[in-house]
Amino acid sequence: MRNGARKTFAWLVFSILITACRAQSVPGPTCGSQFDFQPWLEDFGQLTAEMAAHYANLQSSQRDRRMDLPKLRQETETKLRQACDEQQAQKNLRAFIEAFGDGHLELPWPKPSDQKTAGQASSNSTTAPKQQSLCARLGYKRSLTPGVDFSQLPAFSDVLFTGRILPYAPPGSFESLESKTTLFHPLRYSYTESTERPPLYVVVDRETWSAAEYFAAILQDNKAATIVGERTGGGGCGCTNGGIPAELRHSHAVVKMPDCVRLRKDGSDEVNGVTPDILVPWAERDTPYTKAVKLSHALNAALAAESSKPLSH
Repeated sequence: MRNGARKTFAWLVFSILITACRAQSVPGPTCGSQFDFQPWLEDFGQLTAEMAAHYANLQSSQRDRRMDLPKLRQETETKLRQACDEQQAQKNLRAFIEAFGDGHLELPWPKPSDQKTAGQASSNSTTAPKQQSLCARLGYKRSLTPGVDFSQLPAFSDVLFTGRILPYAPPGSFESLESKTTLFHPLRYSYTESTERPPLYVVVDRETWSAAEYFAAILQDNKAATIVGERTGGGGCGCTNGGIPAELRHSHAVVKMPDCVRLRKDGSDEVNGVTPDILVPWAERDTPYTKAVKLSHALNAALAAESSKPLSH
């Protein structure tokens, strides 16, 4: 069965099950309000339909995460019927999206304050709009999680599987072919090979996403580097050319769905994140300095183990 057919069949099955469940009595809101939840139920129906048609990681969420999609949908519909206000309804839809554990699957709502500010700016030509930084204009947001501050350490100083069709090709292969990077992805770069290769360590953490995960996954799958740190965020392939957005009719939230899948050497979906070869025991309470100290200890231990290995002949 082809991927598209499998996805459609899976959602069709659990839609039939949910229809049967709707015949049972569903408790209404317990807050005593007159909140109209029906438009939110309709938006939820549109959301699941859009995901069934376009969400690239739907199949892997069932296979790798063992998600009970009919149960998840039933629970979400019940919570929407019991919602007392828009905030609760938004929270319920957001929880549905977060259950998939996909860093590229998003459901942001327009902020009334933003709309008001935009209207005031357009009606007052003498008020200059607030200048955004380049990173903000490109869609990047500053992480609230502190990173690793290597600069405080005393010793601090200032390819490959996801290889596409072929597991290996020498540098410079297929120069005349436009499809060379499809045959072996690293051929898009200019590089040389050498038998003298010191150990390479790549550090990742929970804020490593998307293309950075791709880089770590390529190196790990090809045993070209040792990955150190903590499990990455889980963004996977994500979106090509902006993905496939869809605006919900009533709430006007814009669901952003990944439209591509990137598989690891073992067949798993990269959206599950990259698990390091060497785990560093970082904790939420760690400062950037203590994170750097823990990482330094892990790297020193790894280098000591590497130097104690007998030379191969």
